[in-house]
Amino acid sequence: MIDNLEPKPDMWEANPKLKMLSLVFIFVFLFSGIALVVFSVWSNQYRQKIYEETVSSLPKHEVRASENQKVGVSDIANWKTYKNDQYGFELKYPESWDKIENDNGVDFGQGSTAFLSVFPVGEKSPSFPTSKPNTNTIYINDKKAVSKQWEYIKGKYLVYIALTDNYPASWNSNNEIIFYLDSSKVFLVNDILSTFKFTNSADTSNWKTYKNDQYGFEFMHPADFVLQSGLAEGFIALAKGPDTIGAQVLNKKFDPKKIENLGGIVEDAKQVKVGDQIGYMYGNGDGPWISSEVETVLGNKTLRIGFQSYVNEGSSPDGVGVLYEDNILINKILSTFKFTK
Repeated sequence: MIDNLEPKPDMWEANPKLKMLSLVFIFVFLFSGIALVVFSVWSNQYRQKIYEETVSSLPKHEVRASENQKVGVSDIANWKTYKNDQYGFELKYPESWDKIENDNGVDFGQGSTAFLSVFPVGEKSPSFPTSKPNTNTIYINDKKAVSKQWEYIKGKYLVYIALTDNYPASWNSNNEIIFYLDSSKVFLVNDILSTFKFTNSADTSNWKTYKNDQYGFEFMHPADFVLQSGLAEGFIALAKGPDTIGAQVLNKKFDPKKIENLGGIVEDAKQVKVGDQIGYMYGNGDGPWISSEVETVLGNKTLRIGFQSYVNEGSSPDGVGVLYEDNILINKILSTFKFTK
């Protein structure tokens, strides 16, 4: 009985043909799977290539019109034009979009949804995704900029654009153009940027230059603002009727967190450009004199620049001043500041 317990021959060894057929079957199965995957990838790439070649062969305006129609947007020629004289720019946007101007710039979108925001003041940077963006150097109206793009929610894109050099003095150094778009509207980024233009609203060819060698600064001003005499040291004033451009050197180190007006510490000062420097603008006074004031660093001191107007109607032979709220002129004067020490 024990002799009958010898191991039986292995089935594969007993039947070499069966072993060969099994190996062939396994090989054919694996090869077919790999071939199917390779063919699928190649097929998708080939179809994409044919599509791109077909689209690229069409006239550009036909492609654009087709893309616009998909998202309910008409041809660029029919878009609305938005112009901002305060910060010196204009752009076109789809006629189905609305615009909402705010303290920081302007939003464009539909209803309560903003697709595009332009922030010349530079105070509304979004919370950027932690993923690495697709970064490119681009040019807007011949001015260099950096474009960063993220897919921050599935199918939703954030495109952040910041000018890096040669930007207008009316824009803050963090000037931003931000698009919040779903995948069907991403192509509109390039369309809108192609219409973006920087404008210059104030002509300075006939302006005069005030220069202060003692404290090391100078700036240009309209010729009809006349320098006033008899002021205390550290004060200057150029007047035109009820309006005055003034400057005061404060004997304290500049600190943007300690700016004060008549009401105390200023909490909402806005960044502006003062020549090549950053300054902080705030309002001051409530009548009869009202001013827009800017403070910036001047060596180890503080330079306060004021744009003041007398606003009590009927009580001044020169009428009512408007300089304090003329942002175009204020920004243009600030853009001419030079610091020589």
